[in-house]
Amino acid sequence: MTSSNNRFPKSHSITRYTFLYLVIIIIGFGLYIAYIQGWLNPLLVNINNNLHNGDKNEVTEKVREDKFGIKMIYSTNTLGQTWYAKWDDGTSRTLGTNQKDPLDNSFRLGRAGIPKVTIDGKGTAIVTGTTPRMHIFGKWTNVEITVYVMYSFPDQLKSLSIHGRSNHHKDCGFGGYAVTFGGINNEGSWIRKEPVHGIYSDRIGSVDYSLPVNKWIGLKTIIRNIDGGKKVSIEGYVDDETGMINSSGSHRVNVSSGGQWKKIVQAIDDGKWGGMGEDVQDKQIMKECTGKGDNIPPDIYKPFTKTTEAIYIRTNDAQNVKYKWFSVREIKA
Repeated sequence: MTSSNNRFPKSHSITRYTFLYLVIIIIGFGLYIAYIQGWLNPLLVNINNNLHNGDKNEVTEKVREDKFGIKMIYSTNTLGQTWYAKWDDGTSRTLGTNQKDPLDNSFRLGRAGIPKVTIDGKGTAIVTGTTPRMHIFGKWTNVEITVYVMYSFPDQLKSLSIHGRSNHHKDCGFGGYAVTFGGINNEGSWIRKEPVHGIYSDRIGSVDYSLPVNKWIGLKTIIRNIDGGKKVSIEGYVDDETGMINSSGSHRVNVSSGGQWKKIVQAIDDGKWGGMGEDVQDKQIMKECTGKGDNIPPDIYKPFTKTTEAIYIRTNDAQNVKYKWFSVREIKA
C-alpha cells in the first residue's frame, strides 16, 4: 500500500516538470522568432535609451557644479556670459574708490562708502567701508549669482545685498533687484526693487533670517524672466549647513556635496509692488529721469525684463568682511 502511494506523486512530478520544460522551449522559440523578425526592436531601443539616460543624468549631476565646485541651482547658458572671481591668482592687490582690478577688467569698485577691497591672491577679498559696492560688468539678463561671506564679530557687518539686472552706475539707469541678507544685529532678509536710484519699493517677502557670525555662509541670488518674459522672479538662497570649517575657507564640510542650498525668500515682480513714486522726493526723481537713461518713469511699477550692464554686491558698515568663490552665470531660465 505504501509503495503504491509513493509511485503516484513521482509520476505527477515527472509530468509537471515535462510541462514546464515544454513551456520554456516554446517561449524561447517564440522570442527567437520575434528577434529574427525584428518585433523586439522597439523594446530593445527603449531599454538602451533608459540606460543611456541614466548615464546622462549622472554626467549632468557632475556638471552641475561651478568652477569652484559649488553646486548650481540652474544650468549655465553656454551662449551667455560667465564670470568667476580671479582672487586666487597669486597676486595680492588693494582697490579703492572707482578702481578696476588690474587683473580683471570686469571687476570694479563703486564710488560710494569709502570702499576698500584687499585681494589676497589666495582666493579671498577683504571688504571695508560704509557702503562699498563690488561691480561685475558685462551683459546680464537671467543670472545666478553666488558668493561665500564671513564676518567675525556682530559689529563688522550690518547687512549685505546682492543686486542683479542693474544699471545703477548710469544716470537714470534701472537700479536693479536686490536680495538683502541682514547681519546678526540687523535681523531679517528681504527683496526690494530700485527702478531708479533713490526710489525704492517696499520690502517684499521679508523673512526672519540673519547671517550667523564667524562662519562661512554661501549666498545665492537668482534673477530670471518668467511667464513668457512678462514677469521677473527674484530668489534668495543660503548654504549655512555645509559652510566652511575654518577662517581661511580652505575646507568645507562634506565637500562632495558642493553646497546645501535652501531657498529663504522669493518674490515675483508682476507690476504690483508698492512703495514707489509716492512721496515728493520720488516724484522729483521721476520728473528728472523721464526720457533719460533707461527711461523708467512714469511706469516704475512695470517689471524690468531687459539686459543690463552690472551685477554688484553692496556691504553695509563693513569692517574686514571676507568674501570668496564669487561668480555670476547666465542661466537657462
